[in-house]
Amino acid sequence: MNLLAVAQNYLALGWNVLPIGDRKSPHHVLIQTGHWQRGPSGHKGPRWRDFQTERVTDELLQIWFAPQHRVPGLGAVTGEISNLVVLDFDGAPGRALHHTLGLSPNSLSGSGSPHLYFPWPGHRVGNKASSSYRVPPFPGLDVRGDGGLIVLPPSQLSNGTYRLLDHRPYDVTQLPEAVARWTGLVQEEAPVLPEWEASAVAATGVEELLATAMQRVREGGGRDNTGYWLACRLLEQGSSQEAWPIMAQYAERVPVHDTQGRHDPYTPADARRNLQSAARRSPARAVRTWVKPADRDPLEALRTCLPRLTAEERDRAARLVAGAYVRDGIEVVVQHLKALQLDSAAAAWVLERQAAQYSVPGMPALRRFVADHA
Repeated sequence: MNLLAVAQNYLALGWNVLPIGDRKSPHHVLIQTGHWQRGPSGHKGPRWRDFQTERVTDELLQIWFAPQHRVPGLGAVTGEISNLVVLDFDGAPGRALHHTLGLSPNSLSGSGSPHLYFPWPGHRVGNKASSSYRVPPFPGLDVRGDGGLIVLPPSQLSNGTYRLLDHRPYDVTQLPEAVARWTGLVQEEAPVLPEWEASAVAATGVEELLATAMQRVREGGGRDNTGYWLACRLLEQGSSQEAWPIMAQYAERVPVHDTQGRHDPYTPADARRNLQSAARRSPARAVRTWVKPADRDPLEALRTCLPRLTAEERDRAARLVAGAYVRDGIEVVVQHLKALQLDSAAAAWVLERQAAQYSVPGMPALRRFVADHA
């Protein structure tokens, strides 16, 4: 298998191609070309995020896929840079969903999961994993969009050999509308915002509101929840047209990373969505003042409900703990899992998902789980 020739063919299609290791994560050969970062333990690890915006060159491919490196696989950075979005139908639920679409797969993963290719639609497409939803609308369907990474055929990894059937992407019109909208391949048109009769937003209060919103974000309130809170406050004082410029300022000021440290910008479209949601609520409904939740230790709370959990719920709890504490280092994650007598395999699970740019659950998800099972 001449992966270099295959990689060059993919590069000719405009796809940003990277070397992939046996467990579906970027290969350590990236370090040799200066693409590395230090992990929690201080050791160098491959860094591929540069290629979300920078073009891969043939010279890099010749270094990465030189025979002596024995690279087992290759992948593509999805999204705008490659003009590529991939839908991954994982497991039995994903395959059942794929069967209902009536579309032949572009490729099959090592485990046989169908992949469908679509051209990047001209707007940002986020990465989604159905497993991160408590009740996923389309079980088994994962989306690799901007900032994502997908393994390509003919990679031979620990989960099997990837097979290419047809590299030509499908047109989004061949998807059911509900699937196309949920995946982000089709954007919903912004509805006309309802107007409230109220006095104009006082200019003197704008900066104070924005400052309060930014403090809330810094203290863990979340960019999206804070955006909704801010929109409600603004609509109490003025119309949606008057509130929108301030929401746009908020979108410019908030961090481009989410609470898990992933590069996931809060865009003006997100701000408009928050404003739309706030505008639909009743004007008479009081807006609750945000109060930071009490700093109750979620691990202690989880310990009290562990005896009541089923085996499936314990697996879920292990992954939530791994996702909530991975930013503290994988050693901390393993320590917490062992202390709770949960499956330590969740530590490897969260690292693999981060390397593949899947979303992972965070502290809010762990707190919700504890509250639901208290």
